Amino acid sequence: MTHLIINRGTVITTAANGLGGGSITFNQLGRIIVRAVDGTTYDLAETMNFSAGAIGEFSVDNTGALASDFVINQNGVVNLGSGGVGATVRFNLADVASKLNLTGGVVLGGNSSISVEGGNLNSFVTISGIISDGGSGYSLAVNDDQGAWAVTNTFLRLTGLNTFSGNLALGEGTLQFSTVTNAGGAASSLGQGSAITMGTGTLSFIGGTSQSTDRPLTLTAAGTLSANGTSGATITYTGAVSTAGNSLNLTGTGEGFITGGVTQTGVAADINVNSGIWHLSTTTNTLSDDIIVTATSTGTAVMNLDTTGILAYTTGTSNGLYIRDGGVINLNAHDVNGAANSGGLDFILIGDTPTGAPGTLNTNTFNITVPRLDLGTLVAGRTGIVLGSGIITATYTGTDYGQGFRFFDGSISAGLAGVSTILKQGIGTVTISGNNSGLTGTVAATRLDSGTVILDFTSDNNNKISAVAALDLRGVLLILNGSAAADTSQTVASTTLGSSGATTITLNSGAGHSVTLNLGAITRAAGSQDGTLRVNLPDSGAVTTTSNNLGTTGVLGGWATVANATGTWFATNSAGTGLGNIVAVTTSAKNDVSTWLAGDQITDTVGGFTGTVSGVNINTLRFDAASGSTLNVAGGGVLNIASGGILMTSNVTAGASTITSGILSSTTSELIFIQDSTSQTLTVASAIRINHSVTKSGSGTLVLSGNNTYTDETEIQAGILQVSGGNAIGDTSLVTLSDDTPSMLQLLGNETIGRLTGGSASAGIDQLAVVDVGTFALTINQTGSTTYAGLLTGSGSVIKTGAGNMLFTNASSGFTGSVTINMGLLYFSGIGSSSASSFTLNSGSSFLIDNNGTTTVGTRVLDAAGIIMNSANGSWSGETIVSGLSIRRNQASTLNETVGVVTAASGANYARLEATVAGATAAIIADNIVRQNGATLDARGTNMSATTGARAQLRIGTAANQTSFIASMIGGGSTTLGTKNISIVPWAIAEDILDVGVADTNMGNSLATYVSGQGFRALNLTTEYTTYSAAAATENVRQSLSADLTPVWKNPQRARHPQRRDSERHQCHGQRRRPDAHQHQRRIPVHAPHGCCGQHRLQHHTRRL
Repeated sequence: MTHLIINRGTVITTAANGLGGGSITFNQLGRIIVRAVDGTTYDLAETMNFSAGAIGEFSVDNTGALASDFVINQNGVVNLGSGGVGATVRFNLADVASKLNLTGGVVLGGNSSISVEGGNLNSFVTISGIISDGGSGYSLAVNDDQGAWAVTNTFLRLTGLNTFSGNLALGEGTLQFSTVTNAGGAASSLGQGSAITMGTGTLSFIGGTSQSTDRPLTLTAAGTLSANGTSGATITYTGAVSTAGNSLNLTGTGEGFITGGVTQTGVAADINVNSGIWHLSTTTNTLSDDIIVTATSTGTAVMNLDTTGILAYTTGTSNGLYIRDGGVINLNAHDVNGAANSGGLDFILIGDTPTGAPGTLNTNTFNITVPRLDLGTLVAGRTGIVLGSGIITATYTGTDYGQGFRFFDGSISAGLAGVSTILKQGIGTVTISGNNSGLTGTVAATRLDSGTVILDFTSDNNNKISAVAALDLRGVLLILNGSAAADTSQTVASTTLGSSGATTITLNSGAGHSVTLNLGAITRAAGSQDGTLRVNLPDSGAVTTTSNNLGTTGVLGGWATVANATGTWFATNSAGTGLGNIVAVTTSAKNDVSTWLAGDQITDTVGGFTGTVSGVNINTLRFDAASGSTLNVAGGGVLNIASGGILMTSNVTAGASTITSGILSSTTSELIFIQDSTSQTLTVASAIRINHSVTKSGSGTLVLSGNNTYTDETEIQAGILQVSGGNAIGDTSLVTLSDDTPSMLQLLGNETIGRLTGGSASAGIDQLAVVDVGTFALTINQTGSTTYAGLLTGSGSVIKTGAGNMLFTNASSGFTGSVTINMGLLYFSGIGSSSASSFTLNSGSSFLIDNNGTTTVGTRVLDAAGIIMNSANGSWSGETIVSGLSIRRNQASTLNETVGVVTAASGANYARLEATVAGATAAIIADNIVRQNGATLDARGTNMSATTGARAQLRIGTAANQTSFIASMIGGGSTTLGTKNISIVPWAIAEDILDVGVADTNMGNSLATYVSGQGFRALNLTTEYTTYSAAAATENVRQSLSADLTPVWKNPQRARHPQRRDSERHQCHGQRRRPDAHQHQRRIPVHAPHGCCGQHRLQHHTRRL
């Protein structure tokens, strides 16, 4: 028998008896590697001694194909340290087909460390022998990397009844255990200590018998408790869990309980439930941020809140419950966050992530109070479910819909109560089926924007939305499914259509019973971007209103239609005035237009309209003939629709319909086209004159082709509006697209409109609003400032005129045409961007790359998009600062924009470059910068000369182009900063502004040079100029004069007769040149006169004498 003593170095063996059979001693630093192939098992009887303070490693290395395990059973005792000084050991599994079992026990001779590297969940180190310390109170640290190996620690399994009496510390990796006892209790896998400390590691219960411990847990980092008991075994932590400012992660395949309470500090520590079934009960948990339950499929991560008042939060934080990707939170007691939310819960967000199954909140029969409950989000596929019959009381009293009940996608059967209101947004479907008669708030209306809302009375026949709040309809499909047990009725205080949108209400009565919706008074104004309403009537029941019919039109308005078993019609109040049912108006089927009478409700029948209208005032007009109709209006005639309503039903399937010639008008000054046929178009070639607005509703296509001069709004609430002829929309008409219903403006020819607005850049509804330019030119008369959040598509051109700001906030990669700015500001902000091929900035215009704010992108324009400046000198609406080509940044980070060639094509051009907080950098990086036609450039920016800190730049990014540009500068030839003969860009001036943005007074105060990698900058007024009297040849001269300068010419004859060529003429921002071979190379900045190149501000310029 041979004893092995290792002082330093490595011993490698490939045999079972290769270690000698005697004891093995690690004295200082040493390593043993045992190698064998698949299916090999070595039983080692050697005692393994790690001397006091020693650091040793024992490695198992399967050199085979890794098809089966190489196993070592260490049957001898492992002694770690002696005399009160422990030792450090690392067990290394070199692959995923190696295992090490320590069956002979481990004796701690002092506080010791065991770490494990390598392996995986199926390849690990097991200590089944007893870990003991002779009652000395020695502690055991697991995976703490005490030996400074700087590797990732992995899996250690403890299955014996260990008797070491010191505390346990887990650094990283996973420590699996089968049993645990209370502090100082009987032997267990985790010994008999009194406390457990954890770092980032995972403490995983794997036993087959339920366990409980009152040992306190202290987390020094974000650690994990994992419940993986077998045969239904659970793990319960009755001791206090203290995490400081660290998150606590809960995982597993089994069930775990925390009854001793979790205490967190700070404002950012979460409890993350990623798998397993977990309970918080008995003791109040003081949390500093959120509980986040994230599953991989429905029910694989569950949090049970078992006790009243179990949740409390530190102050000043945003504290919530997140339920994601199939995660579940069960309420198993009333008021788990304290009575009246005394614990400080701020929100419950269910299904707010884009993948996986819906998140679920199960109220069971218990109540909870919270300011905010979100169901899903705007993005498709993010769905939330609320189950049970408990009551959720919302306490938010604001009117901004930022809190309260916010529904996007999902279902809720629990009861709703409180002063808060309901908001529905997004294209998803929300089903509300609980008893919500406890909703009492009247400050804000129940607001239903878009998508589908189902009020399901089939299992509970009480109110689903507030009966005392107003109802705000903005383009939703609202469905009421009545009860089969009794008549159903839902009442609201009043109804408004005042915020646009094409709303549909559908009533489905229960078998043998009626369903009724009482809308109260309906508010809707003409020409004010208000909505339209379609009511699909039930077999039994009604929709009622107290709104009177519109004047003498006999209908509620051209905005209201109903559908019943006989078709789709304009809607009327059955009582005329006061309370009545909304029903179909009685129409006159008159194909022969010569028979039309004033006040008729006209519809066509089979065969369509015949004849020509020369002048008549009817109340409504309906197209219903399947083959379509052509309605001829005499050239000088006027067809007046008193209500403004023109309806084309979905029955029109075999041919298009047209209104030709003449003038089309409305007594209300609003023409409302409701086009329901998705297979046929309705074309309006008649002229629509001033003081009118056009509203397009319905999913079909409306074509405007007349010579229209109307001045009020054009609103596309749904479907497609096509325009042709060049005058289809009034040149000053504001065009609005829906923000949450598919809507499109499509050009069939060049078109001019007024301002453009609408659409949404919010994920989930950001593709719904589209302006399709096609191959044509869209001119936007931007007389005021608006934001367009929809998309642009096409390869034509967009031309902006007018002094108002035009903001684009969506990513329009489908627009590949050109952009021309003739006046005012056009800019991209938020996620706004375009794939336009070029941007032309003409006199009075400005183009801004706006990277202020937290939502920004660094690719607002294509890297190859050219920017052409022709006297780009415009200001932004609300300012007088000359801006031109601009970029700005107010965040402490770098965000540059790469563009194609920037061309100063003509006139005096300006650049405004701003980085206005510490650490902000912003640059327009061009492929090249080119000057044409004697153009000039005035570049003003924040700290343009700086190389660190906040700075803004205009520079060339292509190395070869930058080299050529620098070579083209004139002057002394120096490129060294701080020299008086540094070369300049002769057609540019600049101004360096310290730490702030550009002001009105910053109009350029120095000659400009160009620095490689830095771009344009102003010459330093102190170090890069000299005075005239002291100047040497080729130096830059800066002189302050109290009187006019009289130059002394070397050639008096030439001075008297300065016949200057074009190239010698004075240029704004340029230089005067004498072709005299003996000319001096001194430069004197002087003020240009008013009106130089159309400018009205004093500029610095250069003359050569």
